[in-house]
Amino acid sequence: MKRVFAHIGFSFATTMLVLNLIPAKYDLYVIIGLAVLLIASLIIKKYKEALAVPICLGAAVFACLIFTLTMNLYVAPAQILNNSNAECEFYIVELPQQNDSGEYSYIIKTTKINYPNSPQNIKVRLKTKYPINAECYQIIKGRLVFHRIADNAFSSYGYWGKNIFLSSKPVNCIPTKAYVSSPMKYIINARQGIKNRLSAIGGDEGALSQALIIGDKSDISPEIYTNFRISGAAHLMAVSGLHLTAISSFILLLLKKLRLPDKASFCLTLGVIAYYCALCGFSKSVVRAGIMMSILMLGNLFGRHSDPLNSLGLAVFIIAINPFAVCDAGAVLSVLCVLSLCTGYPYFEKKISASKLFRNHSLNNAFRYLLKALASALCIMAYSICAYYLFFGYVSLVALVSGVILIPLGSFATILTLLTNFFIRIKIGAPFIFLSRIVNRAILIIVEKFASMRFAIINFENYFGLVAAIILIILAICFIINKKHIKTALVISFVFAVVSVFSMSALNNSATYMYVTQNGAVAICENSSTAVFGVNSKGDYYSLRKFISTRNNSVDFIGTNIKNQYSSLLADELNCNRIIYRTYKKEISDKLKIDYKTKRELYNFTAKANNIEISKNNTSSDKSDICIINKVCKDKNGYIELENGDIIYRISDNNYRVRRVNIWQE
Repeated sequence: MKRVFAHIGFSFATTMLVLNLIPAKYDLYVIIGLAVLLIASLIIKKYKEALAVPICLGAAVFACLIFTLTMNLYVAPAQILNNSNAECEFYIVELPQQNDSGEYSYIIKTTKINYPNSPQNIKVRLKTKYPINAECYQIIKGRLVFHRIADNAFSSYGYWGKNIFLSSKPVNCIPTKAYVSSPMKYIINARQGIKNRLSAIGGDEGALSQALIIGDKSDISPEIYTNFRISGAAHLMAVSGLHLTAISSFILLLLKKLRLPDKASFCLTLGVIAYYCALCGFSKSVVRAGIMMSILMLGNLFGRHSDPLNSLGLAVFIIAINPFAVCDAGAVLSVLCVLSLCTGYPYFEKKISASKLFRNHSLNNAFRYLLKALASALCIMAYSICAYYLFFGYVSLVALVSGVILIPLGSFATILTLLTNFFIRIKIGAPFIFLSRIVNRAILIIVEKFASMRFAIINFENYFGLVAAIILIILAICFIINKKHIKTALVISFVFAVVSVFSMSALNNSATYMYVTQNGAVAICENSSTAVFGVNSKGDYYSLRKFISTRNNSVDFIGTNIKNQYSSLLADELNCNRIIYRTYKKEISDKLKIDYKTKRELYNFTAKANNIEISKNNTSSDKSDICIINKVCKDKNGYIELENGDIIYRISDNNYRVRRVNIWQE
């Protein structure tokens, strides 16, 4: 059987994805069902001889086993510490991050937790208002208050994929003089050294350089990151195959110029790949790229041909050994991107290469390049559309065009950043700093232009999942019954998906939505009108600006408790000439039926049959359907912690649905 690892890897990862998506109470039924199918495939001669079916089912059953063991051996023990506090010894394992409100976030690893039956050596997120005066891998003693990060991997924003199931806040922290011996300490120091050197570029250009070569987005402003996401170019800041290919090719070319033997060059490059993966924190996307690149180079080293799909399947299997890695948006999109280029794109590439349309044209090669770039972007979007629905709730339309310009420019910027880092180290980096600043500024300008385009993105509705399921069923039936009609099925599926997306976009514009940020700021959109409340931070400003811009709504007024630059800036950006402060009493916006109650700092909004109350103090109405108090959004179905991310309510006549901005949920 050809491509054994492709069958194993994708079956294994798909099963992990399903297990993470469905409620835990159904896991046992999935395991039993797959086990029965595996036994049946080993008994039925037709499938037994084909090998593909029992191998795929065997990989699926193995995935169930790994998932169950992980939940019981790692997740469940960590949850014992939820809502508890204990004296601990720990050390910092990553460079700290700082959010808009000035709060610091650390990733720590415990060496000792004084709590009955608790696990000991675990990773924990530590959040504090003040920086901890300690180095990485320096032992710290203190009392920590623990709480769980999320109920499942999808709502953990990637933390479960890093084996981090708990968050904590310190009561006290006392650094000691002891250190933990680890080779990763040198990697952290090297990472910090790169950041310090590239900071010489300055501004957003320097922050982009850090993201390009080590995947560090901590200095990227929310505005820049929002522009990259809207323009479909966020993958440039997630180190993956694009960056690793550019770096490996550059190193191989350099070693070739030095006339090193091929085997020595390959071995050195493999070492650089391993070091680079560590430097980027072993993110899932760079690990995937590193495995595939290593297999390709080892094949060349031993004179063997490596199959891209087999290599991808092996990489997927290794990554998915961690059951929650499949909930990492970067990893999933990286795999789907490569899968589309291995399976769908070659068909279009062959047709374009064989076309006689531009044979006698002087710009033949340029036209072919543009057509191939558009074909690759279209394939990537088609393969990734379900992942965009699952993780983000929208898809970027301008990505079809932006990639043609930004991918080659991003590759050039990555190589230039590497050279800049090297020459800064040897004290002659001024010319390269200047060049990097120019190239990065060009990327930022292009991204901003694409992000500002009208209808740059299309938002999905909840029931797009049904559309995706119908498409998958059509393709599965066609694949099982008659593979000859697979092309026709693909065309029908594509047309069906496009019509559905645009139909849902039209429905979005006519529905009532309430967007709530992590800090409790709110935008309420009904038809073409919008009201905004409580924009008090930079994060609120960028989140609401992005949401309102995607809907192309006009803003009737902005209400705020205090005068601040972010409310004024948002008003300027959205051409709103009415800012209502707490002390300003006036009846406003009859269209939205909004009652602004200044004394209790309550914002009441009525949309048809629903009454929504938003409060910033402990006073609330028993009749309210939705109430926001102290970064917790309560409704009739329970409560949602805003700290884990922005949320959106879709309000209908008699009900409403809620989802995370980046993670869909009921």
